Amino acid sequence: MVQQTNYVQAVRAIKEAIQVTRLRTAKLVNKELLALYYAIGKYISVNSRNASWGANAIAVISRNLQEELPGLRGFSEANMRKMRIFYEAWSDTFDGFRSPVTNEITLLANDNAIEIRSLATNELSQDFLDFFLSVGFTHHFEIITKAKTLEDRLFFIQRCANEFWNVDTLKYWLKQGRDKLPATSTNFNSTINDTKFRQKAIAAFREEYNLPFV
Repeated sequence: MVQQTNYVQAVRAIKEAIQVTRLRTAKLVNKELLALYYAIGKYISVNSRNASWGANAIAVISRNLQEELPGLRGFSEANMRKMRIFYEAWSDTFDGFRSPVTNEITLLANDNAIEIRSLATNELSQDFLDFFLSVGFTHHFEIITKAKTLEDRLFFIQRCANEFWNVDTLKYWLKQGRDKLPATSTNFNSTINDTKFRQKAIAAFREEYNLPFV
C-alpha cells in the first residue's frame, strides 16, 4: 500500500513537471512566432508601401513559399497581409523609440535578409510585455482591427492573457465592449501555477498554432 501511494505521488509529480514544461514551451513558441511575424510584417510593409513591389507581390510570394516549403501553414496571402497590419499597428511601440542596434530587425542591403529580434520596448512595463507575448497572433489581429484605441487594445490583451480566452470569446467581448465585461478575479502570475489554468492556457496555444511551423 505504501509503495502504491509512492507511485501515485510519482505520477502526480511527473505530470506536474510535464504540464509546466509544456506551457513554457508553448509560451516560448508563441513569443518566437510573434517576433517572426512582426519581422516579416515589417519586411512586407517596407517593400510594399514604397512601390518596390508590384500590386500582386504578396500573393506571388505566398504561393512560391508554399512551393518551396510544402505543407507550410500560416503564410497565405491573407495571413501575410495580417503580419503587415500587426507590424504597422505596433511599430511605434517596438521600433519608434529605439536606436538601431545589431540585434534589431534589419533589412540588410546586401542580401535583403530579415533579421529577427525579440519584441522588447520601454513603452510597456515588463509585466504587460509578458501579457503581450502570451497572446496568440490571431487574438492580436482581432484586437488590432476591432479595438480602435491603444487603451482598449491593452485592456483586451491583458484579459486574453489573464483568462486564456479563445478567439470566439475574444470576438464576443470585442463586440459587446469592455464596459460590459465583468471584473476579472484572475491574475496571470498567480494562476499560471494552477493546474486547470495551465491546461486552459495550453489548449489556447494549441488552438492558435497546432504547431505546424515546427
